[in-house]
Amino acid sequence: MFSGFIGNSGKSWVDVPSYSASVNRAVQVSVDDPSFGNPVAATLNSAATGWSATIRTPPIGTHTIYARSTQGFDTSPVASSTFTVSR
Repeated sequence: MFSGFIGNSGKSWVDVPSYSASVNRAVQVSVDDPSFGNPVAATLNSAATGWSATIRTPPIGTHTIYARSTQGFDTSPVASSTFTVSR
């Protein structure tokens, strides 16, 4: 929590919490579920410039794959792509 002191003498101070960048990072992939109820964890490459994930082949039809990344307390906007599985 914030705490501080304001003095009429001009000697005032405040403690402000801060966060540093977290090394905890991940990519989650979800098929046909934008809420990520049961996401698949992707594997980041060693330079963290790319990722890969293995998912089960969905049934025939049109599907959407969703992906998002997290680092510390931050989550990226969701990216999505629609594709069709045919015979």
